[in-house]
Amino acid sequence: MRNLVFTASYYYFYFINFFGRVSMNFAAKQIAC
Repeated sequence: MRNLVFTASYYYFYFINFFGRVSMNFAAKQIAC
Protein backbone atom coordinates (compact mmCIF):
# COMPACT_ATOMS: atom_id res chain seq x y z
CA MET A 1 0.00 0.00 0.00
CA ARG A 2 2.80 2.38 0.86
CA ASN A 3 4.47 1.71 -2.49
CA LEU A 4 1.21 2.55 -4.29
CA VAL A 5 0.99 5.91 -2.54
CA PHE A 6 4.62 6.66 -3.40
CA THR A 7 4.02 5.85 -7.08
CA ALA A 8 0.86 7.95 -7.18
CA SER A 9 2.62 10.95 -5.63
CA TYR A 10 5.52 10.53 -8.07
CA TYR A 11 3.25 10.55 -11.11
CA TYR A 12 1.28 13.47 -9.65
CA PHE A 13 4.48 15.51 -9.24
CA TYR A 14 5.58 14.56 -12.78
CA PHE A 15 2.21 15.65 -14.22
CA ILE A 16 2.30 18.98 -12.37
CA ASN A 17 5.85 19.63 -13.58
CA PHE A 18 4.88 18.80 -17.18
CA PHE A 19 1.73 20.95 -17.04
CA GLY A 20 3.65 23.88 -15.56
CA ARG A 21 6.31 23.64 -18.26
CA VAL A 22 3.70 23.60 -21.03
CA SER A 23 1.77 26.53 -19.55
CA MET A 24 5.01 28.49 -19.12
CA ASN A 25 5.95 27.81 -22.75
CA PHE A 26 2.49 28.92 -23.88
CA ALA A 27 2.77 32.13 -21.84
CA ALA A 28 6.21 32.83 -23.34
CA LYS A 29 4.78 32.45 -26.85
CA GLN A 30 1.90 34.79 -26.01
CA ILE A 31 4.33 37.43 -24.71
CA ALA A 32 6.59 37.04 -27.76
CA CYS A 33 3.66 37.53 -30.13
